[in-house]
Amino acid sequence: MTFKDLLKEWEVEVQALRTTLPMNYSITSAFHSQYMKELKQFINNNCEITDKKNDDDFEYTVPPEVYNSYNKISKKIDRLDVARKLIPRMYLITLICQYDALIGNLARLAMTLKPEILNNSERQLSFKEIVEFGTLEKAKEYIISKEIETLLRKSHKEQILWFEKKLNINLQSDKLLLENFYEITERRNLFTHNDGIVNDSYISNCKQLGCKISVNLGDILDITEHYFSNSVNCLFEIGIKLTTTIWRILCPNENQDSEIAINDIAFNLISEENYDLAIKMLNFPINYFHNMTNANKLMMNINLAQCYLWKKDNIKCIKIIDEQDWSMCTADYKICKAVLEKDFDTAVDLLKNENTDIHQNDLLEWPIFKELRKEKVFTDYFSTKYSITVDEYKKSFKYREDNKKVDNTQKNPRGVAGVSPAEGVA
Repeated sequence: MTFKDLLKEWEVEVQALRTTLPMNYSITSAFHSQYMKELKQFINNNCEITDKKNDDDFEYTVPPEVYNSYNKISKKIDRLDVARKLIPRMYLITLICQYDALIGNLARLAMTLKPEILNNSERQLSFKEIVEFGTLEKAKEYIISKEIETLLRKSHKEQILWFEKKLNINLQSDKLLLENFYEITERRNLFTHNDGIVNDSYISNCKQLGCKISVNLGDILDITEHYFSNSVNCLFEIGIKLTTTIWRILCPNENQDSEIAINDIAFNLISEENYDLAIKMLNFPINYFHNMTNANKLMMNINLAQCYLWKKDNIKCIKIIDEQDWSMCTADYKICKAVLEKDFDTAVDLLKNENTDIHQNDLLEWPIFKELRKEKVFTDYFSTKYSITVDEYKKSFKYREDNKKVDNTQKNPRGVAGVSPAEGVA
């Protein structure tokens, strides 16, 4: 397991939870609606209406001879009501469980790559135990596993402090992010141990951790759609930042790989139109990574600029563009600059007259070309260049095969949202 593997796994796991909870909502809501219709029809056919205000607000009595049938439908509705309350809780608990697994894997990598971390371990092995292990490597693996078990039993704040102490790094610069994270973990504990009912432990722990809460003893907390979305974004951000920071500390020779990996993650967020989270992912390396290559930093700034463009914040978009030195850039980058400035004629002229690595499939898929694709100057160019219209190409076997073969980040290892790998950046 490498840091790159951990980043990819974390991204997939968190986004899987983000994607499937709404699906579960839709399924349970659809069944709930179906059973409510069945119940309403059953009441109309078999029960006596005693007081009716409207079609959805009425009182009735159930004859004894049909009560069992009535009860079967009612139980289905009751169970779905409970499921709609429990499913979001289960998702939040699973989200924290996956984060804990990430912490365990990060600790294992840290102790494997920096064995001196174990020098201060208080765990002792007898001579007999060492002999039974057969090799020092197996004994070392045993101690690492036990250290991880101990770490995972600590609070989430203590886990972060453990990495800070062992690696001599600061992981607490974003206090608002951490406060949000700690409240989420405390709420998860509340669901796990107290059915979501606010107790003294939740209130005191949140206050001690600096979390801003406005609840009272006995309140019942739930997971709204907004709360879960916020939780996913928070855990996603924490996991990515933590993993990347530790990666760069322990494997400085892989710094470029870490930059490319986080840019790929931002690319995927842009493709999913999650611009706010993409901005956070991009600002992190731009503001905190030292000695980044100019090429990687430029690609991140291009992605950052397009995030603001899609958020309709043209001032920030143009500011980022104006701060770049484009004089020595290749045509691929200049095409992106023109598109960000909505200078579509220049973008098409560059596509016509310059050698680029941008594939016809990229022109139709990469987010940065979203507005360009609507322009007649582009559709005319595409038809002339490739002897096929945009619509015809999208229906073609080749287009489908290109999309099946690789995703954008695989085909373009630098992970630029709309930029092919290019050198010669000033």
